Amino acid sequence: MNPLNLAAAAEGIPSLRAILITAMPDCMLFDAYLPGDSEVNQDDIEDAAAFFGDLIRANRETLKLFGSWSSNIQFTVESDELLYSVWGLRSDFVIGFVFDAGVPSGMIRHFTRRMYLDLQQQIEHMGGNIEAPEELVLFEEPEAPEEQPRGVELLEYLRIYAPDPHASMFRISVKTGIPVEELENPSNLSGEDVTLIEQAVCDILGIDNIDDL
Repeated sequence: MNPLNLAAAAEGIPSLRAILITAMPDCMLFDAYLPGDSEVNQDDIEDAAAFFGDLIRANRETLKLFGSWSSNIQFTVESDELLYSVWGLRSDFVIGFVFDAGVPSGMIRHFTRRMYLDLQQQIEHMGGNIEAPEELVLFEEPEAPEEQPRGVELLEYLRIYAPDPHASMFRISVKTGIPVEELENPSNLSGEDVTLIEQAVCDILGIDNIDDL
């Protein structure tokens, strides 16, 4: 029995259909988590794990052709019914996170990063020495020497998790009526402006509230 606690990593993640861990280079199912009401059978799970391993291997070879090979990569594929995000951990493992379609892409980044780091830690305790993919640094919130104003935190959160970060300031401006020039100095925003911004951020990300700020 593998010592990974996938259920703990999946706790509180909405619309999650499965976590599959593939052992490389043989593309063999190493461990899996499915909700209790899942009807997927064992053979299909093993096949999916193998396909995830093959996909990572194919993408690594493609990157190599362009002179940008890396063992630590991740990609996301979306269909009308499913969305899956596949992460490579060096050459040892591949992790596939399967979601229902319709989850905002910014939240997929947030959820998969959270689960990835949890599983990375568990695997390290097994004796592995697996580093996070370089892509993860794109989603880490910057460290601050002291607590930042709420407006600063909200806009930084949006830049990290918005589907289109480059347009996020303009979208906030349209939704709140606050000029972009004022949004560029969020530490000077009034309490009323911050309340409007928080609601707009939730609307853009498709969430009810922001609990982790």
